[in-house]
Amino acid sequence: MTDTYRLNEYQIEFATGLLKKSPSDTGVRLEPKAADVLLALIEAEGEVVSKEQLLRSVWNSVIVSDDALLRVISQLRKSLGDNAKSPRFIKTVPKRGYQLVCVVQKLAKEKDSTNPPLERSTVVHASKQPNRFFKPAILIVAIFLISSLGLYLAYPNNGGLAHSARDEQVARADNFYHQMRRNDNEMAINLYEQSLSRHADNSDALAGLANALVQRLLRWSEQSPKAPDDDLETALRQGTFESAAARTTLQRARSLAEHAVELSPDSYKAHKALGFVLHASGELEQAETEYLRAIELNPSAWPVYINLGDLYDFKGEPEQALTFFERAFEAMDDSYDAQIAQVRPWYADVGYLIGERHYQLNDHVEAELWFRRVLSHSPLHKDATLGLIRLLVDSGETEQAKQLCFELNRRTEAAENCDQLTER
Repeated sequence: MTDTYRLNEYQIEFATGLLKKSPSDTGVRLEPKAADVLLALIEAEGEVVSKEQLLRSVWNSVIVSDDALLRVISQLRKSLGDNAKSPRFIKTVPKRGYQLVCVVQKLAKEKDSTNPPLERSTVVHASKQPNRFFKPAILIVAIFLISSLGLYLAYPNNGGLAHSARDEQVARADNFYHQMRRNDNEMAINLYEQSLSRHADNSDALAGLANALVQRLLRWSEQSPKAPDDDLETALRQGTFESAAARTTLQRARSLAEHAVELSPDSYKAHKALGFVLHASGELEQAETEYLRAIELNPSAWPVYINLGDLYDFKGEPEQALTFFERAFEAMDDSYDAQIAQVRPWYADVGYLIGERHYQLNDHVEAELWFRRVLSHSPLHKDATLGLIRLLVDSGETEQAKQLCFELNRRTEAAENCDQLTER
């Protein structure tokens, strides 16, 4: 692609990937994938382009980690000085995809007078009667070159098929890690370690392994809080990470995360992992710095917002914590389709958490909206149902609350005492 376009005040030359504001501007050079995504949005002529379409057309059906597209969109927004909340260039259309909302103008190509096209008569032919095997040989060579070019384009600058395979392995590990179940976390650890045994410089695997080791301590060690879904705040208050064995594991996780940052200083995953380790170690200020750096690199990184919410809870700032939990939910909503394997286990629980925080702040109207939002996604979510029952009882709607309780017991394994639950 050699076309040049103007997008509002910017000019993008796709032949070079150079994005600049004026001819004298040095500009910035977009990464190939970022340029490809931008071109796909331009060619859509203002229509919404689904995430699936972008992944299929830009990555040529190569399996990549779920957040590859989100990372590229974030890079584009940063290069364009764009803001996801009030976009001038790239708009996120929740659960649909992305849309280019700026003015687009295709610029005319400048004629190159220094190299006029060759006349047919200037081409010298070695023979007017080539050997009968010559054309088939050319055809075979052409097929080989096209195949090689296809592989190169499918796996640009990443080590080809081998690199794709290692990315796929880390992506599977990431999916296991986000399920928040012990067996899945152990499988994630195994996959990260397998990847590192072959590619010791894989920063995503280093970061992932650091996360999974901390998660193992947080949820499933002998010192963990009794409830497996308790957060870092609870674990820190209960001294979960104080034992000698826990400290040894944290030191290993820290070394892994620091090495990931050293290898990939612009990787949000690396900074998130280091923040998580520092958070578990009680080094809150340093953890906050790493989390905020991760958000700067990828504003769609919803797990980081959750960790920041936990951090501000521990610091005794519940309203600030609530702000970050709500940002996490918004980011999950935007990335739900692209990251469904990772988002789905968290989506309803984070929504319920937000509703519960509003209830604790005596904002019952907002709490009810959040509980109902969760139930529209996960109709029999136990905690959200009980939260709504509590609000209905508070407002005098006892019979409706009781029916909701009976339905929860009938259709799930819940065994709530509905009469006692709905007493005023």
